[in-house]
Amino acid sequence: MITDIFLTALYRLSTPESLGVILALALSTIFGRIAVSAYKNRDLAKLPLVNGKKWWQLTSNEQRTRFCTQAKYMIDDAFVNEFHINIDGFKPWCEGRKSGIFQQAVQVNLTQDISALNIALSEEATHALEKHLTNNTEWHEIPVKVVAFKIISQMSSRVFLGEELCRNEDWLQVTVDYTRDAVIAAQELRLWPKLLRPFAFRYANPRCKAIQEQLKKSEDLINPILEKRRRETEERKNAGLKPIRHYDAMQWMDDAANGRKYEAGAAQIMMAIAANFTGSDMLTGALICISQEPELVEDMRKEIITVMNECQWNKSTLYKLRLMDSVLKETQRIKPAAIAVMRRKAIKDTQLPDGTRIPKGTNLMVSTHKSWDPNTYENPEKFDGYRFLRKRNNEKLETAQFVSTTPESLGFGLGKFACPGRFFAANELKIVLSHIIMKYDMKLVPGTTTDTQFYSLFSMGNDNAKILFRRRQEEVAL
Repeated sequence: MITDIFLTALYRLSTPESLGVILALALSTIFGRIAVSAYKNRDLAKLPLVNGKKWWQLTSNEQRTRFCTQAKYMIDDAFVNEFHINIDGFKPWCEGRKSGIFQQAVQVNLTQDISALNIALSEEATHALEKHLTNNTEWHEIPVKVVAFKIISQMSSRVFLGEELCRNEDWLQVTVDYTRDAVIAAQELRLWPKLLRPFAFRYANPRCKAIQEQLKKSEDLINPILEKRRRETEERKNAGLKPIRHYDAMQWMDDAANGRKYEAGAAQIMMAIAANFTGSDMLTGALICISQEPELVEDMRKEIITVMNECQWNKSTLYKLRLMDSVLKETQRIKPAAIAVMRRKAIKDTQLPDGTRIPKGTNLMVSTHKSWDPNTYENPEKFDGYRFLRKRNNEKLETAQFVSTTPESLGFGLGKFACPGRFFAANELKIVLSHIIMKYDMKLVPGTTTDTQFYSLFSMGNDNAKILFRRRQEEVAL
């Protein structure tokens, strides 16, 4: 019976008149959708649109693919997808956004205790360099990006987790693997419609399964140490003794939680991502640049010797490394970590000073193109390690410091929500670069590839870049 009804309906719909009605309805739907879309975006029509759909395209699949493969050449103002914090494997991003625990640990404790951490960072740099660059006095080849990540990961872990875990190979491997896999998995999931992403996460993407396993491993490594610390604190309180104070992020976040439940492993992974991904990329870029400039390296050595003869690792020491500061800022200028930054969503209709109206719900990012603008920088395509030192010396521009943020220098964001960890990152990079420059000669492997790699919005040091290192005798103790 049901089959007969279905066939009868199908027959009736196959008449020319019915087909004409269906075609008219389909065309009305298509043009109606186009009209609604145009009306919704009427206020943004005067702004340039990149990566738009072709007139015949009903879905955005091709746009999504172009975005992941060609974002170097476009800024997609409709980029709305962040890391998928509603999916279990991306818990670290959730921990980084809720409850204020992560924010307090970074904005308050990390900044307040920053000078006290310098000696620990220097000690860890010594250990990490002996392990990864070795004490070999003959020229030997190093894959710079891989090794830079391991060095920064170990140094950051000393501050985030203390001596108990910072050299633990399992933990260091988890931070390396999760950072790599989560960033790529997040980009790949954006190719799927939102409703299908949980399905794709569970069944269609092997990296997604991997990051779940890595998160579980992080909890297994961190929770026993955290529970041990809590027991010791309680026992000392009961005995009338002052609790032992640990100067690391594990302690800071537990203090900030104040008994509230949080995912300690996921929070530590978020700390590691924030420090390791950008920190190691900066170190990679700086080493690639200075390894081609032997005179610059020699000038940096002279500066380090002068400063370290005056004082050891304190706040003023690092401030006086002005040439190194310039090199880091120039490295960030010539290759920012991303080609667009400061992702924001308009929570209400907003009118800009020039009259541009941004409707509520619009997703925005800011291009970093001024980093290469000849109207802003002379010879912007050329790496010039002295560029910002000249600006500080000749033009008295303190905004030329590495940690300073301006509309022309968006590597750390801008304004109230600029990266709160940039002061720690600057200290860490200056310390490890001081150790490398004083303890090693370096030069690029002949013919090595140094071109920047792009994936979606990210610009990264080349995976295949190799540098030759050999141990030298440092003139001053670090």
